[in-house]
Amino acid sequence: MRSVTGLIARHILRAERGCGKSIQFWEARPFSRVVTWGRAYKAIHRYFDKNHMQAVGFNWEDFSSELGQTLADTG
Repeated sequence: MRSVTGLIARHILRAERGCGKSIQFWEARPFSRVVTWGRAYKAIHRYFDKNHMQAVGFNWEDFSSELGQTLADTG
C-alpha cells in the first residue's frame, strides 16, 4: 500500500525518487483492512454503494428522513 501511494504521488508531482518536494501530497495515510466473507463483506459493500451514491450527488440524510416520514404515514 505504501509503495503504490508513493508512486501515485511521484507521478502526479512529477518528482524523482529521493528528491522530495516541499509539497505534502497526501493529507493522511490511507486506511486499509482485510475483510472476511459474511457480515463484514456485506457491510463494506453497503459502505461502497453509499459512498458511490454520495459521489454522484445522492443525499442519504434527506432520503432517510423522507423514508422515515413515509413509513410513519403508512404505519
